[in-house]
Amino acid sequence: MNRDFIAKYWYAYVYDPVIRICTGTKRWELTTNNGGSFIIWELWHKHIPSREQVYGWLREAGLIIEKSFKNYTDEPIPEPLDESMFRATIWARKD
Repeated sequence: MNRDFIAKYWYAYVYDPVIRICTGTKRWELTTNNGGSFIIWELWHKHIPSREQVYGWLREAGLIIEKSFKNYTDEPIPEPLDESMFRATIWARKD
């Protein structure tokens, strides 16, 4: 395999459940075959909405929620939410 660069990648994040913000950083270190190198830093913030917020937004948009699934599975969303729940797929229709 012929590559034009070598890359190292770091990723870290922290989640604050009170304000529902996840903050993280990414760092890329790239070294080219001719010896040049550079570093790319990325700092990011994400708001993680509650299920109630998302359902409210859907209702305000005139949608009716038909099904909700846990992560990328066909399992229903558990009640109460557990630590294995990190994504939801929501099927909704316009009435």
